[in-house]
Amino acid sequence: MKISVIIPSYKPQDYLWECLDSLYSQTFPKDDFEVVLVLNGEKEPYYSRIEEFISSHDPEMKIRLIHTDVKGVSHARNIGLDMATGSYISFIDDDDMVSSSFLEDLHAKADHKTLVLAYPSAFVDGDTKISEYRTEEEFKRLSSAGRTKYLDVRSLLHVAAMKLIPVDIIGKRRFDESMSYGEDTMFMFHISDRFTTVDFAPETAVYHRRFRNGGAVNSFAGSRFVNKLTICLKSVWKYSRIYFSSICRYSFLFYLTRVWGALHNLTRK
Repeated sequence: MKISVIIPSYKPQDYLWECLDSLYSQTFPKDDFEVVLVLNGEKEPYYSRIEEFISSHDPEMKIRLIHTDVKGVSHARNIGLDMATGSYISFIDDDDMVSSSFLEDLHAKADHKTLVLAYPSAFVDGDTKISEYRTEEEFKRLSSAGRTKYLDVRSLLHVAAMKLIPVDIIGKRRFDESMSYGEDTMFMFHISDRFTTVDFAPETAVYHRRFRNGGAVNSFAGSRFVNKLTICLKSVWKYSRIYFSSICRYSFLFYLTRVWGALHNLTRK
């Protein structure tokens, strides 16, 4: 298996069907990728609906539906990693979508020592495109250099999605399930000692990110200051523990930017 697509899902709504439809439409051969869909938390009626959707679509696409009673995106992703059989991993959130050539374009640039970044686009519920999406602007600015050192594009390494990540780089590393916010950024920092370069997929490999009310970012921004302070300080401690446990393997600059980012979240509104 070449690629394992891991999708965590909690109480999914109709946007999950849009996500899955975008994978059914991939130009990448269906024998070369699998979808590991991990439903976490309440099982019904969601599990039955997903089963019905899968059974009514192309049987050639490999989809494994897994349920866990334990809530949490990190726990779901970790289950997906444990179950994955592909040489590369692509994380997709259940309310997002990808272009039809997404997997094909990413895999064309892949090797076992390099992360490949997809073209990021964003929209809000109602399909209104966000024209000034910062990550999209950063991709446009940085991608002209082609394959480059990861420190030069560290602003694009704050999420685990929108990428193709070699399993060899992930190894036994997993998401920190004790974190309720910032777990993506922590995971990317944790594996940063195992790669030095990133490459850019063409702009046809689009990851469409959906912003909606009630998302994790909005929930964090609306929380009390003392709660945000606790989360931010916890993040700084965890970054420091990773960095100082293998100080020769991690970049001090990358460590500082992650710590600064965690502290800067205190100002998020």
